[in-house]
Amino acid sequence: MFALPSTVPLAQAVFPSDQPDWTGMSVHGKAQALVREWLTLYVGEQNAGPLSRWPADRWAAAFNETGFFLASVMYTEAEAGDWDVSFELPIFKPRPTTTDRHFRVASPKDSTRWSWTPHLDAARSIVASRRGIHGIWVCDDFDTIWCEIVQLMPHPLPGRPVEMFVETIGKPATVKRLGV
Repeated sequence: MFALPSTVPLAQAVFPSDQPDWTGMSVHGKAQALVREWLTLYVGEQNAGPLSRWPADRWAAAFNETGFFLASVMYTEAEAGDWDVSFELPIFKPRPTTTDRHFRVASPKDSTRWSWTPHLDAARSIVASRRGIHGIWVCDDFDTIWCEIVQLMPHPLPGRPVEMFVETIGKPATVKRLGV
């Protein structure tokens, strides 16, 4: 289990491969460090996303070093605004050469970023909750896929099922706006 703080100043952030123990870390440890950094939101960041914090080539190099993996994380609220995250050891598999259609909620300028979901209903739910000019973008083909993260979070209402969000991290080959 690792903590996923919501109050870390961005100035204190260290990219995973810049950590002193990165070279001695197991591939599982590297995958966990990448997922943790990918999912962390920083004070003042305003949900700008991982590719706004660190250059894409840094992410690509670190993900390429780990190889393709499937990760599962379960959030539990430790204190107001801070989350504990249990992380199952990633499952390493051959990198997929083909994929199903994936969806992304973004403005046109962010439509080619790397966070995608294979679930259209999840994308529709996200776009309904966002302000501004956001659309649903479609990717039928990726240049590469680095990992898939299944995120499980308790429903805010007691007795309701756990909510699941699947995030595929990959560089799209082409994108188009979904006709609604």
